[in-house]
Amino acid sequence: MPPTDTHSSPISNPLGDADLRALYTALDKTAIVAATDARGNIIHINSEFVRVSGYSREELIGQNHRLLSSGRHGKDFWRQMYRTVVGGEVWRGQVCNRAKDGSEYWVDTAVCCTFDDNGKVHRFIAIRFDISTEKAHEASLLQHREELEWAAEQQSKLVEALESSKAELERRNNQLAEAAAAAKAAARAKSEFLANMSHEIRTPMTAILGYADLLAEESAAMSETNREYLGLIRRQGRHLLHLLNDILDLAKFEAGRMTLEDIPLDIRAMAKDVASLYSERAKSCGVLLSCRVAPDVPDLITGDPTRIRQIITNLASNAVKFTEKGSVDIAVETDAGPGQRELSVRVSDSGIGIEPEHISLLFESFCQADSSTTRRFGGTGLGLGISRCLADAMGGRICVESDPGVGSTFTLSIPLNTPDPRAGLSLPAAVDAERSSPGSLRGLSVLIAEDSPDNVRLLKHYLTKVGVSVETVGNGEDAVRRFTVDGRLGGPLMDPPPFEVILMDMQMPKMDGYTATEILRGLGCRTPIIAATAHAMPEDRAQCLACGCDGYITKPFDPTQLISTIRACSQQSRIAG
Repeated sequence: MPPTDTHSSPISNPLGDADLRALYTALDKTAIVAATDARGNIIHINSEFVRVSGYSREELIGQNHRLLSSGRHGKDFWRQMYRTVVGGEVWRGQVCNRAKDGSEYWVDTAVCCTFDDNGKVHRFIAIRFDISTEKAHEASLLQHREELEWAAEQQSKLVEALESSKAELERRNNQLAEAAAAAKAAARAKSEFLANMSHEIRTPMTAILGYADLLAEESAAMSETNREYLGLIRRQGRHLLHLLNDILDLAKFEAGRMTLEDIPLDIRAMAKDVASLYSERAKSCGVLLSCRVAPDVPDLITGDPTRIRQIITNLASNAVKFTEKGSVDIAVETDAGPGQRELSVRVSDSGIGIEPEHISLLFESFCQADSSTTRRFGGTGLGLGISRCLADAMGGRICVESDPGVGSTFTLSIPLNTPDPRAGLSLPAAVDAERSSPGSLRGLSVLIAEDSPDNVRLLKHYLTKVGVSVETVGNGEDAVRRFTVDGRLGGPLMDPPPFEVILMDMQMPKMDGYTATEILRGLGCRTPIIAATAHAMPEDRAQCLACGCDGYITKPFDPTQLISTIRACSQQSRIAG
């Protein structure tokens, strides 16, 4: 028998029958209502119960409420509920039920019971509210929390490493702060640190990305799970490489070493290619991505194709990333700028938008609109900062217009320069070289000087695949000896040379590539030498060319660039010879 309060007085009910009917009608429209007898057999349900459960009224009346059990809750759960309600109290909790089609749904439930004149349970009354959407969001938030905790752990490790590096740099700077010469030495130390960081990261990344790409060629034989794992390795590897490149770009700007090309480029093809790059990603998110090029945009303009593409790619990537529904539009147009015509690339989206007070932070390095943006979408905040620096270096600018919750438009404006038609300029010859058949290297002999066995194996795969004959040495000294008659470093050169191209790693034990190249050139060797290095700063390319190299490629290797560079150098050598 339920507990009673002998001191309580009856509570008058101000509601009449019509009021109670109206109250039940409102409840019927908003809640899931059910009543069972003392054994749990259903005797009453409302229309919302029918809709959510998927059963008809006829299928439910007379059935035990266990029909809807999902099996998620144990016996102790139900015992506690029973003890609460038979004690005269209202039980409140979240319950997972199973619908007729087998799907699960969650309800916020309140259960009480009525008693007969003998104090025995007469009816169980339950009022429920569907909270399936909230539970799904809760599960999603839990997953994000776990991901954020992992990210925080990784960030903590990175911070520790950065703090350690910072402490070391501060120690050196304090030692060198007494004189101008010491300050210059500190600047050189920083450049060396960046170069070494680039080398130490790019060298293993060459093997990681290279072998991942090789595995991808044979992914048809893999299980679906392994293909997913492989795809994850490739995506995250490229993300790390992209981050490294951003950091190096930032360092170049800070050191005043960023240089820009001024060559013909096809802006129409570039914009459409960037749009194509992100079209599948946008489509998978239900976002429509379009690209429009105005008719008055010239077929060819002059500028730095790599850096212009970098800016457009960054703007398009951000637009797709921050747009969960709607559209992203890339528009290339010409405008009347201050003093001359300008090329404008507008990237508009219907994404989350940006609060006015946050716009000023967008182009600051390592900053995003707010911390919630980083938690939700990720990113380092480097891309827009670098893009603005590049636009400034080109004599242009990047502007942004945004309405929170409506969308944003980022506009790149740069001076519109076109090639002189009298010069007969066209797209760079390197582009044509890339488009030519790889079969043109068949029979070419190449000496690879590389001390990393993993990279040697990767290079041999790339080159033998297109018909190149390959031999390898592990240091610069052995590379020089392979070209002399008696195997001595200063001996006479073989005639004809034993190889048509040398692929020279610039950082090797015993003798580095710079020294080996200088010795070969000093002996009169005219064989094309291509620097293959993980050093990617502007002065590194200049240093390689200055010591006698004919070409320059950076790690990780792009197979297409590798082949085209070897082809171009070998063809130039044959023409000169």
